Amino acid sequence: MLENFLAGTATLFGDPVTIGIFIFGVVGGMLFGAIPGVSMLTLAAILLPFTADLNPAQGVMLFAVIYCTGTYGGAITAILFNIPGAPENAPTAFDGYPMTQKGMAGKAVGAAVLCSAIGGIASALVMMSATEPLAKWAIMNIGPPEIFALVFFGLAVASSVGGRTIWKGWLSVLLGLLVATIGQDPVGGINRFNFGFTDLAAGIAFVPAILGFFAVSEVFVQAERNISGKYVAPKFSVDFPSLVELWAHKIAVVRSIFVGFFCGILPGIGATLAAFMGYGEAADKTRKNHNKTLGLLRDLKAVTAFGHVEDNAETGLSTYLRPKGVIAAIVPSTNPLATPVNNIINALKSGNAIIIAPSPKGAEPFATLLTFIHQNLRSIDLNPDLVQMVPMPPSKAKTQRLMELADLLVVTGSQNNVRAGYSSGTPALGVGQGNVVTIIDESANIADAAEKIAASKTFDNATSCSSENAVIALEEVYDEAVAALEAEGGLVLSEEETQRLMSTHWHNGNLTGALLAKDIDVVLKRLELTHRAPENTRFLVVPSMKAGADAPISGEKMAQFFALYKVKDFQEAVTLALTIQDYQGAGHSLGLHSTNDARAHELAMAARTCRVIVNQAHCFATGGFFNNGLPFSLSMGCGSWGGNSIDGNLNWEHFVNRVRIVRVIEENKPELEDVLSEFWSASAK
Repeated sequence: MLENFLAGTATLFGDPVTIGIFIFGVVGGMLFGAIPGVSMLTLAAILLPFTADLNPAQGVMLFAVIYCTGTYGGAITAILFNIPGAPENAPTAFDGYPMTQKGMAGKAVGAAVLCSAIGGIASALVMMSATEPLAKWAIMNIGPPEIFALVFFGLAVASSVGGRTIWKGWLSVLLGLLVATIGQDPVGGINRFNFGFTDLAAGIAFVPAILGFFAVSEVFVQAERNISGKYVAPKFSVDFPSLVELWAHKIAVVRSIFVGFFCGILPGIGATLAAFMGYGEAADKTRKNHNKTLGLLRDLKAVTAFGHVEDNAETGLSTYLRPKGVIAAIVPSTNPLATPVNNIINALKSGNAIIIAPSPKGAEPFATLLTFIHQNLRSIDLNPDLVQMVPMPPSKAKTQRLMELADLLVVTGSQNNVRAGYSSGTPALGVGQGNVVTIIDESANIADAAEKIAASKTFDNATSCSSENAVIALEEVYDEAVAALEAEGGLVLSEEETQRLMSTHWHNGNLTGALLAKDIDVVLKRLELTHRAPENTRFLVVPSMKAGADAPISGEKMAQFFALYKVKDFQEAVTLALTIQDYQGAGHSLGLHSTNDARAHELAMAARTCRVIVNQAHCFATGGFFNNGLPFSLSMGCGSWGGNSIDGNLNWEHFVNRVRIVRVIEENKPELEDVLSEFWSASAK
């Protein structure tokens, strides 16, 4: 392998003609790839007759260079004009073109350049070392069924990223497949769906289709906006991404390299599906908190959060809203981006400035995000210093000083941080500890309950404080609940396995990092469960008896398993839930799966909790969702039960001071008999 690499390198750099051919291939491929409607394949076809006089090494090098640089060139048009130069550039347009519209074309193009270079070099190295054994394995083990499954999987991924809803994505894929069937069958030579038109015998070419669907439609859209006066010219820039910004996305880059290489060695897959699969992996991470932020923006869109908001003639009161001043937001490592973004939105909406104190683990990602926030603030002529973060690297001393100087503290994270905020001398909004308990009663839709519990427990590897940590099932439906949880990917542990989990996840009553926020594959391997876990295993179910301070299994776990309890009746379930949350999680929230609404009212009056979430996936619903009435938030107050100053979801109303103009109105003074007559009558009896 090394010998071949060195020989190829010597061939390239040892001959001036070969170097010239290389440079020509780089420039030509990039230019042809960047021209809408012209691809690197066109250039390759044009150059084919001229390669007859080249030696084999030069010819192979020329076409390889044209292909690589042409693919990148197609990304330029995808980013700048929303016109992919090649099928594999289509995912680039999804995020690249919106970045151009926001004035970040330079960053998008720069990221495409550098990531293409990194991916190309890495793939070449992997190819030289691993292609032969992997290709042999693929040839021996990958047949038509496997190829069909992989292609179907790729199409499924494409459908997930191609539309905002599932049905739109699948409709796009099906339409694409329908268009692809037009023309001559490559196997049998039979004309399909050409309706007698010989021009369709070769099918519908990709480039004209792209120009028609993307370029022409974009022209009409921009023309309509121009006529209506809503046209805004794209904001071009040459602000290339920094090394820090690229380093923040290292995991996505490495993941995409392996996805691309794996798809490349498999017969019949190709670069297009690899691109969609790689994008799908990255997009899954970027979209995880999309709904929370979108919902918050929805809640705030029609709200007046600054200035004069109300005049009440009856009371003579006028209300004004004014900012608190400088907000200090302390955010956890478990949610290093979404939580500060939501705090920033609330703070700016109400006229405040805000300084973020991230955890050390989340500092780099937020620092990267902050550069984009500052750029967008400048684009609308706002001072970027309205949003800041503590100087890198963050520390407890810096955070403590910030808490002492700010006008208001918003503290999300550990209870130590909350207590530090309350003792800082600065007004503080803290949130309590999560430890969600969910009850399944005899009237519940068991399958629906299991589906929602599984979705909530596995979201973001159970890092949410709203993720279920204990499930209590009434005896009458316990076995059915266990079966339903298993069907959703739950693995029920034995007593011996439970002890192994306990000793792994806790040390002297404190959580360790062994299973904390880990992928389920890592959890299974660490607990030596891989050999018996079904392929669909998504989380662990731990049958339990004990609860309270002497049973850590009943506390908050931040890992993909929960304790499962069996009780005789609903009253015993309520008592057990209270015991668990008296240990951890008081004030936060309880879940209930039931069709008996009276049970929810009973919990509201019996439990020390600020939320009773009924028949919902708990971790999504607690912070507000599109199908419930709670304000969207990533910080949930737990009232006095949780040691907090607020009992609702943190929102913009907590970021303002209310000023009231008080006027004289007609006197409304009652007589003593008016307010005490009922008491006097009752006491006389």
